[in-house]
Amino acid sequence: MSSVQPWLADFSARHQQLPGADLPWLAVMRQRAIDRFAAEGWPTPKKEDWRHTSLALLEQAAFNTQAESQDVSEQVRALKAGEAG
Repeated sequence: MSSVQPWLADFSARHQQLPGADLPWLAVMRQRAIDRFAAEGWPTPKKEDWRHTSLALLEQAAFNTQAESQDVSEQVRALKAGEAG
């Protein structure tokens, strides 16, 4: 299995839950991008613009669309009341 396969599988499973998934123009752009990623894989040092960039850690990471949510209601109330520091 190539190092892009987990990313492709995760994108395929989760793309409909991404923010803006209901926007046709954004869905088209995302699909083009993931298709290009599938075809080309990770950039390598052989590509001039990436020659000094190591993507080793990113290749080992997982595609995660589940951002950790936080309750910020108290901070919003403080900002509205002018109490924030």
